[in-house]
Amino acid sequence: INKNRIEVKENFETLQYPSGKILIENDRVIISHDVIPSREVIEKIKARGFRWSPSFKSWSRKHTANALYDAKEIMKGE
Repeated sequence: INKNRIEVKENFETLQYPSGKILIENDRVIISHDVIPSREVIEKIKARGFRWSPSFKSWSRKHTANALYDAKEIMKGE
């Protein structure tokens, strides 16, 4: 499993959205916004298991295939 995560991370290119981006860093899936997202978007992010990371100044969750899928689903409408 760890091998798959490393392979995905090495081939992963940051996904840009109008309101932010998704990236993989330090074995975390990170959702970064250019401006503070709406309360509705924040609730979606929290509902999918992402937590605010003061050190990254963004929302993050352990890097798994599900975390990456959830991040893409959250940002799809953004």
